[in-house]
Amino acid sequence: MSLIDAVAERIQEAILTGEYAPNSKLPAEEALSAEFDVSRPVVREALGLLRERGYVRTYNGKGTFVRQSEIGTVTEGLLRNLRPHVGREVGVDDLFEARRTIEVAGVRLAAERAADDDLDRLRDQIEKMRIAAPDDPGAYTAADVGFHVAIAQSTQNPLFPLLLSPLVDLIVRGMYQSVTAHRSARVTGVADHSVILDCLSKNDGDGAASAMDEHLLASWEEHRDAFQNAERGSTPRVQDTAR
Repeated sequence: MSLIDAVAERIQEAILTGEYAPNSKLPAEEALSAEFDVSRPVVREALGLLRERGYVRTYNGKGTFVRQSEIGTVTEGLLRNLRPHVGREVGVDDLFEARRTIEVAGVRLAAERAADDDLDRLRDQIEKMRIAAPDDPGAYTAADVGFHVAIAQSTQNPLFPLLLSPLVDLIVRGMYQSVTAHRSARVTGVADHSVILDCLSKNDGDGAASAMDEHLLASWEEHRDAFQNAERGSTPRVQDTAR
C-alpha cells in the first residue's frame, strides 16, 4: 500500500467510525500532514482519493468537509465487481444477509477480544447516538454506523471492518431516510446498542451475538421500505450544509 493510500484509509476509517461526523470540516492539510507525519502533497492526494470515493467534498476557500453517505460510494464499486461473477443482480437482501452473517460472528469475537479502549469507543458512539436522537438524524446515523464498525475493529481481525464497511455503506442510505421519518426508531436503536455493549463489557459472546441478531433483524423489518428505495436510487440526497 502506498503512503497516499495509507493516509486515505486512515481518514476514511475516521469518517466511518464517526470521529469525523457528516458535514463536519476536516483539519487543514497542514494539520493532517503533521498528524500523519507526511508531506502536504501526500495529504492532498489522499483527500483526492476520498473525493473520488464520495466521502469528502472540498470548497475553495472553505476547506474539505465530510459528505453524507449517498449513492456513488464504496458499495457501488463492490457491486460492479461482484455482478460479473455471481450471474445475477446483487440486491439489498443479499447484502443485508451478508452483513448479518459478518456482524453476528464479529460481535462474538469482540466479546472475547475487545480491550478497554475498544469499549470506551463503543460507549462514545452510543452517547453520540443518544445526544443526536431527538433532532439530528444525520449525526445519529453516523454514530450508529460508527458503533457497528467499531465492533468489527474490536475483533482485532482487520478483515472484519474491511468486509463490513461497504455493506454498511448501502444500509446507511436507507437507514438515514427511515430514522429521519421515525424518531422512535432512533430511541429504540439507542436501547438496542446499549444491550449489545452491556454483553460485550461482560465478555458474554452468546448474549452479544443474540442481541446483535435480534437488533439487525428488527432494524431490517422496520427500515425495509427505505432500504428498497435506496437500492432503486430513490433515497433523497441529504442537503450539504457545508456550503
